[in-house]
Formats: sequence, C-alpha cells, structure tokens
Amino acid sequence: MSIPAPTAQYDNLVSDYDQWFVDNAAIVASEFNALHQVLPDFDNALEIGVGTGFFAKELGIQNGIDPSTKMLERARDRGIRVEQASVEDLPYGDNTFDAVFFITVDGYVDLPTALAEAKRVLTPDGTLVIGMLDWDTPVGTERRASHADSPYFAGISFHSSADMVAALQTAGFTVENTRQTVFSWADDLSNPHDQQEVREGLGDGYFAVLTARIA
Repeated sequence: MSIPAPTAQYDNLVSDYDQWFVDNAAIVASEFNALHQVLPDFDNALEIGVGTGFFAKELGIQNGIDPSTKMLERARDRGIRVEQASVEDLPYGDNTFDAVFFITVDGYVDLPTALAEAKRVLTPDGTLVIGMLDWDTPVGTERRASHADSPYFAGISFHSSADMVAALQTAGFTVENTRQTVFSWADDLSNPHDQQEVREGLGDGYFAVLTARIA
C-alpha cells in the first residue's frame, strides 16, 4: 500500500479546513441538499479522501481513507473507521462496499485508476456517488481565477462535469442521477438558511452530484 508523499501540507490545514465549512455554511447546506436528493441506501459505505470526516458524518458514511494523518485523527474523532491509504491502492477486498463516495476529491487523484479501484471494491449492485466542483461553470471559472494561490489548488486537475461523465463511462459505469447547485457566490455565506436551489442536470452549478452503477 502506498501513501502519497505530500501529506504534511494537509496535516497543517486541518483547522482551516473545518473552519471553511462554518464560514461557508450556505454553500455547505446547498451541497448537502444536492447529495441527499440522490443519496442511495447503503449498509457499508466508503468515502475516498475522507478528510476530517465532515461529509462522512453528515451522510452516515462509516468508512474513509485519506493520506493525511491529522485529517484522519479528526475523522476518527467523528466516529469514522479510517485507514491511511491512497485511492490508487485501496486496502480493501473486492466487492466490499455497497456505496463509494468521492466528494470534491477527483482533482487530487489519478482519476482513471481511482475509478477502477472504486469499481473493484464496490458490490456488483453498489452505487458510486460523486460530489465535485465543476470548473467549467461561471462560478468555477471565477473561483479558479481568484484563488489561484490557494494551497488547496496546488497541483490539482480542474475537471468539468462533462469530463467526469466521460471518465465514468470509460471506467465502465452508467450515470443514473445528476444534481447541481451553487449558481452564484456571495460575500457573506455564513448563514445556512441562505442555501441555493438544487436542479437536475449538469453544467451550470459549481457543485455537481452524479450517481453511477457498474454497467
């Protein structure tokens, strides 16, 4: 099992990472709403790039992997069963999980390899859930330009939802459901009641959700 080298970068961002969810509660509420609209039933799920476990705890995901030691400590405190690992070499057997989640992690991994590993550990009737930032949308284009120096953007790949659909099809998945939200960005996003609408489809909302099954 290989552990990616640049874990110290994310070890130093744990507090800032969780604070972002507080400062941008309206965005987070919109994202959770989109995810809940297509959330599958599952008994044993895995989140790839679980980070501090913020999304996993809210969505009821029981297991997570991440390369960052400090992030995993926070996720473990939230009750998530965690492993320090790379998505390109998951420490689980075939057909282990009935749901696998990628939430804003697609830009940090080798996507074809990651999808192949997700397919391997999914049960034949399991569901892959992708929550991603669509960088080809108006908000995505503006955020990419205005936050070019962000440590979270260092070395990542900027995918569009169209890129993801193509990657899923190449990996042997069939997309079943799509949702999108975050069509604008305000100066004050701290009020969770200011959440934005969720629409079906892809290509307009900065946060996109896709569910897929093995074809």
